[in-house]
Parts: sequence; structure tokens; C-alpha cells
Amino acid sequence: MSEHQHSAAAPPGPAGLTGRWWLCGYPLCGVTVVELHGELDLASTLSVRGRVMAVVDAAESAVLLGLRPATFFNCSGLRLLLSAHQRLRTRSGRLRVVCDRVLTLRLLHGTGIAAVLRPAPTVADALTPVAADGPSAGRRSGR
Repeated sequence: MSEHQHSAAAPPGPAGLTGRWWLCGYPLCGVTVVELHGELDLASTLSVRGRVMAVVDAAESAVLLGLRPATFFNCSGLRLLLSAHQRLRTRSGRLRVVCDRVLTLRLLHGTGIAAVLRPAPTVADALTPVAADGPSAGRRSGR
């Protein structure tokens, strides 16, 4: 499930790949984890959107979207998060965000999105609530 996108304009990523952004996905404990690496601005989120949505569509019910490796995240990234959340919610799925960066968390809290996606600082922290919430938690809580 790993995918990489790169351009020659930025420092090396994993395994020597260069690029402004890349993503990797993997299954863990019945949940799909997608990590977004690098700069997530208007241009990159337009490029990554299709890949993220394909992962969301293929996921059973829960997706953890990891923003910890993201070096830049702005309102374009918020739009991506909300689109993924809405797509999962329509089929009683759940999106959680893994994030520990102060600036990204400030953006999530300032817009109210943190109340919906409940960011966790690590994948391990995010796994317990996803399992406990179940696939229809978004509907039960009125979100």
C-alpha cells in the first residue's frame, strides 16, 4: 500500500527519495494508517487527494491519518481532512488524525476540526479510541 511522489526540488525523504511530499499507508490492528510526509500546501494536497481518497475508499471502516511527518500544513490540508472524514462518515466509518505539531494542532483547534477528528499524539494513542468508538461513532455523537 506504500506510495511515493517526488520531485527534485526538496531534500531527501525515506530511502533517499527526494520530494515535497510523499505518503505511505499500512494496515495496523484492523485500521488503515496513512502517513503524510513533507509539505502539504495547495499544490501538494491537490496531488495527494486522489491517493488519500483511494485509501479511504478501500479501508474497512477506520483510517488514521498521520500528520506527524508533515513539515507544513495549511488550510488546504484541512479541506483534505474534512473530505476524507465526510467520505468515511457516509459509510459509518471513522477518521482520526495523528498529530503532535503545535502549529498544526493550533489550526485544527482554531477551526473546530479537532473536536470532530480528535487528534492523538501517536498512532498507539489513536488506536484505542478508534476501536472503542466503533464504525458508527460519528453518527451516535451527532457529527
